Amino acid sequence: MSIGVRPRRELLVYAAGIARRNAEFYEDTFAEVLDVTLTPQMRLARVARPLLARQGGAIINIASMLSHLADASVSAHCASKTGVLAYA
Repeated sequence: MSIGVRPRRELLVYAAGIARRNAEFYEDTFAEVLDVTLTPQMRLARVARPLLARQGGAIINIASMLSHLADASVSAHCASKTGVLAYA
C-alpha cells in the first residue's frame, strides 16, 4: 500500500466495520470481520502515520460502544473494535 504524491495530507479517518450477528463464531466469518474492521486500519495507519506526523496531521479511528461491552452474538465485531482502540 502506498500514498500517492499529493500536495498535502492532514487527516485519516478510519470508520469501517461489519458485524455478522450469530455467525461470528465460525472461523471464516470471524476472519472476515477482522479483515474489514481491523486489518485495513492497521495497514492504513502504518502507511499514513509518517506523512501525517511530518505535516502535523492526525489519524481518527472510529470504534464502537461494543468495544467496551460484550455481545456474544457479535463477538468478532467487539474484538475488532477493541483492537481499533489500541491504535488510539
